[in-house]
Amino acid sequence: PLLPLAQQRRIVAILDEAFAAIATAKANTEKTLGNARAVFDAHLQGIFTRRGPDWKEQPLADLSKITYGYTESACRDPVGPRFLRITDIQHDSVDWDQVPYCPIDPQVMEKYRLLDGDIVFARTGATTGKSYLVSHPPEAVAASYLIRVRPSSRYLLPIFLNLFFQTETYWTSIRSGSSGSAQGGFNATKLGGLRVPFPPDTQVQLAIARRASVLALETQRLESLAQQKLAALDALKASLLHHAFTGQLTDSSHHRNTANA
Repeated sequence: PLLPLAQQRRIVAILDEAFAAIATAKANTEKTLGNARAVFDAHLQGIFTRRGPDWKEQPLADLSKITYGYTESACRDPVGPRFLRITDIQHDSVDWDQVPYCPIDPQVMEKYRLLDGDIVFARTGATTGKSYLVSHPPEAVAASYLIRVRPSSRYLLPIFLNLFFQTETYWTSIRSGSSGSAQGGFNATKLGGLRVPFPPDTQVQLAIARRASVLALETQRLESLAQQKLAALDALKASLLHHAFTGQLTDSSHHRNTANA
C-alpha cells in the first residue's frame, strides 16, 4: 500500500531513530556478553599461568590412559550400548536419549566402555580439540572419531583436567599440532604429548575446580540474559516493521516500544 510521501517520510524517520537505538542496545549487550566470556577465559588462563611453586608439569600420556573410540555404524535400534559421536555433544552437553546405539561384542565392550570422569576428545574435523567431561553416563562407548582420556585419580582429577582443556594454552597447542589437511586432525600420540601443569595435591585441584565452576555458572547466567535481550531486540525490530506496514506505527507506540527495549 502506498501512503502520501509526507507520511512515508515520517514513518522512515521513526524507524531510523528506533533502529539506531536498537543497534546501540545490541552493541552494548554483545559487549557485555563478550566481557563475561573474557573474564571467565582470563580466570582459567590465570589458573595455569600463575601456578604455585609446588606445581608439576607432565605429558598427558603419563597422567592418563588414552584410547581411540570404537569403530562401528550407529543404529537407532537398541542393539547394544549408546554410541557417542562428536555431533551428539552440543553446548557442553549430551542428550543421551537421542544418542544412537551400536552392536558390540560383550567381551570388547569393557575395553571401550565410557565411565564417569572420562573425557572424550574430538580428533578430526571442524571441532578438533573439542572435549566433553562424561558424567554418570548410561551404558555407552565412544565412536572412533573421538579419543577417550581417562585420568589417573592418583595424580589428576578429571574436573581439573577438563579446566585445562578450556584454556587458550591448550587451544594454541591444538591449533599448532593439527595436521595440514583441509579438516585438520589431532591423534592420540599428539594428545598424549601435551604437557599438563597441575598441583600434586588433588584436594587443591578440587578447590580450584569448584571456584571455577562457580564463576562458570555466573558466566552462563549472564550469557543467557544477554542472549534473551538480543532475541527481544530482534523481535522488537520485526514488530516495528510489521506496525509500519500495517498502518499501526505512531509516535507514541514507537517511543513506548523503544523505552521497553
